[in-house]
Order: sequence, then structure tokens, then C-alpha cells
Amino acid sequence: MASESAYIENTFLLTLPILLWNLLFADMLPAAFQPDTYAIGIPGWIRLGEQGSRILFFIVTYLMPLNRRAPWAIPGLLIYFLGALAYFASWAALVIAPHSAWAGSFIGFTAPAWTPAIWMAGICLTGHRFSFGLVFHRCVPIMASLLFLAFHVSQAAMAYNRQSTARRMIGESIETTYKQ
Repeated sequence: MASESAYIENTFLLTLPILLWNLLFADMLPAAFQPDTYAIGIPGWIRLGEQGSRILFFIVTYLMPLNRRAPWAIPGLLIYFLGALAYFASWAALVIAPHSAWAGSFIGFTAPAWTPAIWMAGICLTGHRFSFGLVFHRCVPIMASLLFLAFHVSQAAMAYNRQSTARRMIGESIETTYKQ
């Protein structure tokens, strides 16, 4: 039955590897990414906006059936797969080499925040309708993705700025100590 499979076969399934990855490896990320440190100085409205928009995106993915025969399904799945690999690689680079130039750069530090744009785009292409008789328009999953990404990347940029300021201050303190 189509209605029963809509509860099971939906694009939310594509988020499960991402969620599992986050669950398994979040504790391995450098200290700057741990919740106690990462949230310092981030306004509550940004943290709340990120969580709310994340939930909205997951709800939207649950409402879109996964149909591999849909016109954009194969390109969408390919983009999703490549995006998931980029996302996993962005985390792996930070876990394996947390003190590297990449991890210390704005692009490297924020990569786990902006690489979801790729796999989310794949999901948006893969979904082509809503279940349960809801009216579908492609802009709904796209807007949910963009809203989440705006909050997510903003939060990562703020965390990076705080982190780089702290590193700069420590470097200046050490430099001053050696000059004395």
C-alpha cells in the first residue's frame, strides 16, 4: 500500500547515515566543537533557530516519499552520496588532524557546517512530492535547508571567530612573555 510505505520509505531515511555519523563521532571532534565550548558566545536565538530549522528539515524529509524512479532521483541520490562523503571527510579531517592548517582555517573549521548543503541538495532533488495528500512545491524542502544552513553556518562562523581570537591572544601572550 502506498500510504503505509509513505511512513517508511521517505527521504528521512537518507538522513539516518548522517545522524548515525554524528552520534558515533561527535565526541571525537576537537574540544572547540564540544557542546560546552562550541556554544560559548553564540546568541540563544541562533542556537534555537538552528535546532528549530533542523527539526523542520527532518519533518519535511519525512513527508517526501523516496522514489528512485522520480525524474531527479538518480542525480539527487548521486549528489546526496557525494555530499555525505564530503561531510564525513570534513569531520574526519578535524578528528585526524585537529591542529592542521586546514582545521585552523575558516573553511576547514566550518566545513562540517556548510558541507550539509551538498547532501541536503541531493535530498531536495530526490523528493518530488509530499505524502498524505499535502501540496508539494520544491521550494519547501529548499527553504527548510537554507534556513537550517543559515543558522548552522552562522553558528560555526561565530565559533571560529571566538576560537581564532583566543588563539591569537594566546600567541600574543606567549610572544610577549618571550620578549621579556
